[in-house]
Order: sequence, then structure tokens, then C-alpha cells
Amino acid sequence: MNKIYKITASVMITCLIFTGCVEKKTEYLQTSTRNKPVAYGIGVVPQSLTASKNRDTKSNEILRTLFSGLVYEDDSSMEIEPGLAEKWEVSKDKMQYTFHIRNNAMWSDGEKITAQDFYDFFREILSPQTDNIYAYDLRYIYGEEAYNSGKVSFDQVAINVIDNSTLRIRLNSPCDYFLRILSEPQFFLREINKSTSNWKKDYLKIKYTGPFKISYISQGTITIKKNNYYFMKDKVKSNELKLKFYNDEENVSAYSVTDFDSNNIDIFSNPPLTEINRLKKSNHIKSFSTLNIYALYFNMKKIADSNFRNAISLLTSRTEIAKDMPKESISPIYNFIPSSLKENYIMTNTFEESAPSEGVEILKKSKYENDDKFVIAYEENDFNRKLCESYINSINKNIRSVDKSEKINFELKGYNKNNLYEVLKNGDYDMFFGEYNISFSNPMSFLEMFSSKSPFNLNKYSSTTYDDLMYGLINSNNLAKNNEYCYKMIKQLTVDLPVIPICTKNNVICMSPLVTELRENPYGDIIISSIK
Repeated sequence: MNKIYKITASVMITCLIFTGCVEKKTEYLQTSTRNKPVAYGIGVVPQSLTASKNRDTKSNEILRTLFSGLVYEDDSSMEIEPGLAEKWEVSKDKMQYTFHIRNNAMWSDGEKITAQDFYDFFREILSPQTDNIYAYDLRYIYGEEAYNSGKVSFDQVAINVIDNSTLRIRLNSPCDYFLRILSEPQFFLREINKSTSNWKKDYLKIKYTGPFKISYISQGTITIKKNNYYFMKDKVKSNELKLKFYNDEENVSAYSVTDFDSNNIDIFSNPPLTEINRLKKSNHIKSFSTLNIYALYFNMKKIADSNFRNAISLLTSRTEIAKDMPKESISPIYNFIPSSLKENYIMTNTFEESAPSEGVEILKKSKYENDDKFVIAYEENDFNRKLCESYINSINKNIRSVDKSEKINFELKGYNKNNLYEVLKNGDYDMFFGEYNISFSNPMSFLEMFSSKSPFNLNKYSSTTYDDLMYGLINSNNLAKNNEYCYKMIKQLTVDLPVIPICTKNNVICMSPLVTELRENPYGDIIISSIK
């Protein structure tokens, strides 16, 4: 195996609960008074509040703002806290969870929330008709996979109402991070109906369970007001906020900075690259680290040559790429899993900085021909385009440092989100530059992405060895054995290289001095209820 891929220590990962890895991210700015509520330029909002077909930060922000779940994850400590369930018990075999709904859990109309409400919610959100990509995360529940695939009715799923205030869920096997999964905003309680599917029109018909409720939507602006029936209403910082959204997703950054300069919004994320220095000089820029990773994916059917994939990895200079980008925007990464989760495993760098001589040598051993062209697909925006260009330049710079006559011909193709989804689905690309991120704060959320069954497996990587290891890991309740499984899974990814991690994404936030408080969680979600 190439020296770049040495793994020198065991992986201690999986079902340990991730805690204490993220510092509190509250920023205090100069205060000022005004008559109108703070306006957040949220960008593109989801078409539906029913279910998601992909991982989307803005969808999560909206769901966290309007709804609550059985439990939630504190954005500072990352501890699991009681949500609409005030307490729960776990059976000795760690396969049964009994949740007790709190007495003051109410819908936004004042009606009491019951265990039956959660039963109805899970029945709809896991239904095959709902087409919810996140249903995969709940496959640990007994009967869920069979129900989600249409093989059985919901009464065969081990989610049961014991009484009005008690809900019981039984799993297939122990899963120490099950509460982490339930803390995903996709599993926050809401009625699944036409109103949540058509929320921009029917927002007044929706019953909310979270910090805010929608009071008005007009001309690209959502007005939200504090939900006085929310069980933690005293922790909500503002009585009213405005959320500005745009329908042209490719030009969100340009629209946002224009609205910011015109005082139409007070907060927005990821300004245009050309504007960062100006905004930084005005003390408007704050940067938050996230667990999201930019990576190069290979279409394994089109680029089956492992020598070529290894050569690309060896020619990747993460430091050079980072130097070419605004320093607030990215940080190099040399592992598949962010070092922020280091308390859950021990591992030295999987990847080295770069090895041009070795990379060129392996490239010449590959099936690559000088006239070959490789299409790199990406989601179109100025940041992604710049990052892709920097990546290509670094590859060819390293090649020319060894052999001036050599280079790789790349072609960049940018797509909007929906078109890119179709391109990836149909395999109409050679490589794809994009993000992978976690949906719950445990490294297993990363490892599961590469299972052949996972809907989050963007490039359809398939390895029988990896799948067998994943099956053994999920059904194991032995820590030492779990470590062994995880070590072998990381090793398999290192050998196969379906994806090359490049850098972690830092969320660049632009804020007016009128904003006195703002928090963001490690997933890159702005906590809207914290805005003041």
C-alpha cells in the first residue's frame, strides 16, 4: 500500500457518544436600538417542510426554528437534552427506549401534544409515499426498513403508544447513538399533510412545536413570531424576526450582499469572495468552523483505474489550495473524518500533504492518456467554482514540478442543485466536487455514507468488504470489536479511494452591529432562535 495511506493507530469510533468537542459559538457585537426586527438573509428555503430528498443546511435551520423533537442536541455542549420528552428510560439490553412526553408540551394552538401525535408523525415520515431520504437513519428501529420499503404496515414497526404521555421504541440491535439520530431536525414533530408540503401558501394552517411560528409570508420575506406555547419560550431571544429568501439559488450571495448594504437584512452567510475583504475591514465578518467537508468524488464506473485515483490523491496539495482561498473559508483536512471528533477515535493523518514525484510516477503507470479529458461537476456558485479551479491548478502545478510536459485535462461543469442531483443520479460525470457532512454528531454518520445501501452515497461506491464490515459493526456490542471493524473500514476506503477529502468548510457569517447575539452549531446551521 502507498505510504500516503498508512494508518498508524487504531480507530476508536462508532457508538461512543460525541461530547465536548465544540466550543460555545456566541458572538457579542456592538448594540444599537431600532424599531424593526432583525432580518436574516437565509437564502434558498426548502420547497416542502414534509421531508427532505437531500442534506440541506437551510432546511435544517427552518425545521429547528419551527419544530421540536423528543430530544435535541445542545448547540454549545453537544449534549443530548430533553425536548418534548422530559425524560426517557433505556432497557438493560439497550434496545428499548421509553419516552415520557412533558406536561407542558403543546402545539402552537395550545392543544396538548400526546404520544399518539408522535406515532402518527413517524408513520407518515417513514412511509414509502413520503420519499424521505432521512428514513434511512431510523433503520435501527425494528420493522422500519420493511415498512419504508412497502413490505409491511406500520403496526409491524416497533413504535408503540403506551398511554397519552408515553411512547416506546424498540430497536433491532443496540445503538448507543440512537438519541443522536432522534435529535436530527428532520425528526422534529410536525403534522405531515398538504400544509407542510405547501407551507409558503398554507403557513397559517400549520401547527408548530418549536420556538417560532410563521405569521406572514410576502415578497420573499417570512415573518416569524415567538411561539408562546413552546416549552422553552423563555430562552428564545427575539419576539419577532424576518427571514429573507431568494428563488435564484445561483445568485444568492450577490442578492444577499446587496440587501445587506441596503440595510434590508442584518445577517447572511457566505458572502461573495470578492466582497469578503471589504466586509472584513468593516468588522462585519465572523467565521465559524463546521464538520462539513469538501471532497473530490470519483465516478467509480468511469474511473475504475485505481492507479489514476491514487495519483490524483498524491498530487493533491491541500495547503496550496487553502492559500488560494480566503483564509476564513476553509481549513485543510487529512482524514476522512474531522479531527473535531478526535475524542471518539485515535488516528494519525490518513493522507500526507502531497508527493508530486510519486504521484507522477503512478500517473504514468495508469491508463491515463494525454488527450483524455475529465469532467468535474459541482454546484454552481462563485465559491465552489473558485475552489475547483484552485484544486485543478494545484494538481497540474505539482505535475509540472516533476515533468513540465505533463498535465491532466479537466473540464469544470457547474449545475444548480436540482440539475446536479440528476447528473449524479445518472452518472453523467467523471468526478464530482462537493460536500459531505454528518446529520448527527457521531463518526458513524460519516462511515455510513459509504455503505452501498446508503441514499447519501453520492457516487454509488460499492464494496462487499466494506458492507460486510458495516453489517458486523452495526450488530456488534463489543467495543474492542467495534474498533477493529472501524479500522478495517477506514483502511478499505483508503485503498479504494472513492472520495478524497480536501478541506473542512468554515461558515463565513456577515452581521450588522445591530445584531447583539448569534450562535451556530457544528453542522453549519445558524440557530435562528438565538438571534438578538
